[in-house]
Amino acid sequence: MEDFKYGLSRVDDYRHLPFARFTTGLAMSTSWIIEQYFLTVFSFLAMVLVLIPLPLMWNARNVGAILYIFWSVVLNLLLFVNFNVWRGNVENSAPVWCDIAVRLAFAGQLGTISAAIVIARRVSIIVRGALSFDSMGASNRRRDMIIDLAIGLSVPVAQMIIFPFVQSNRFDIWGSLGCQPGVPTTIPLIVLTTTWPIIMGLISLYYSSITLHTLYIRGAFSRQGWLIAKRTKNMDCYYRLLAITLIDVWCTVPLGAYNIYASLKQAPIRQWHGLADLHQNFGTVNQIPEEIWTADHNVRSLVEFSSWAPIIVAWIFVILFGFSGEIYDFYIQTFLDVRRKLGFVYSKPEDPEKVVEVVIHLNGIPSHSFKLAERAETCSTVSSVSSHRDVDDGPFTLSTVILSEGTSSSYLP
Repeated sequence: MEDFKYGLSRVDDYRHLPFARFTTGLAMSTSWIIEQYFLTVFSFLAMVLVLIPLPLMWNARNVGAILYIFWSVVLNLLLFVNFNVWRGNVENSAPVWCDIAVRLAFAGQLGTISAAIVIARRVSIIVRGALSFDSMGASNRRRDMIIDLAIGLSVPVAQMIIFPFVQSNRFDIWGSLGCQPGVPTTIPLIVLTTTWPIIMGLISLYYSSITLHTLYIRGAFSRQGWLIAKRTKNMDCYYRLLAITLIDVWCTVPLGAYNIYASLKQAPIRQWHGLADLHQNFGTVNQIPEEIWTADHNVRSLVEFSSWAPIIVAWIFVILFGFSGEIYDFYIQTFLDVRRKLGFVYSKPEDPEKVVEVVIHLNGIPSHSFKLAERAETCSTVSSVSSHRDVDDGPFTLSTVILSEGTSSSYLP
């Protein structure tokens, strides 16, 4: 019987897989091979590029962003390894890796959503209190970091604890897809796992709505508010953190609902008769060739969704944070610090200071004269004095002037 060839002990074991009928579809299998190459490349790039903002987020003690990066790296690493090891085969060549991978994949599906809740909550607290994280006391910062860690890690850890109670066999190996959790559709799975993305997405939406309402009341969405945010790096960062939580909400809730619908449509709910019945074939490793699962359009749609989702999540974070100005400044400063510690210090000699006497004429009559301290700049005339702001600086007063070429300098009255 062909079922035994793929490691299935009986025909009924097919019922716990997310499809019920099988046909051969070589054309669809061939197109999946092409798509798999793209998935492999983009998962590797996402795994590497999402690490770019990590040092800055670590210095800022941004727990939500750190957890978001961690789970993005884990999920894309699993995809990359599985795609390469099981390309075109269903051999049980790395059972220990599969035991670890299926648990991380099962917990990671809610890991990024938990991190998004932490980010949304943190941005909401900062915006409502008009208080930056750095301005808090040490004890308050430590307490808030512990709370953020508890929120961000509790759900994934709970999923790892729940996993044995919904797992029917050790794991499955899908051709060209790799290790997959052997989890049938049961009532405990729906209650404890499948519905949680929707619930957690609504929690993120709650915090994001509070943030948007607060920003709207304070005029942050006006033209002046956007200009201020553009000049203020912290506020600009908060806007991008808010954007990533909103994207997560609008993707998690509807797609989570669709995932429940598609899963129930593809596989009937298996009756729950206790762990003894669920684990009666626990040692089985089901091996499903690529030609079988790619032949079912609905199954392939679910596989593509679960494969592209962590890649897209990571790329969204990379686009919003990986190439921002503060990341560039951080790495430039880090490079300069490392070069200085290694003894490669290059200091450009400063030009000697020149003192030029400048006279402002009002209606052709000299009205004010002062001495201009000029460093590495050339100026001939002063077109206007901009925002005559005086700042006490030792024995003299420092003020700002706008030169005719559009540059600024300082003068000594």
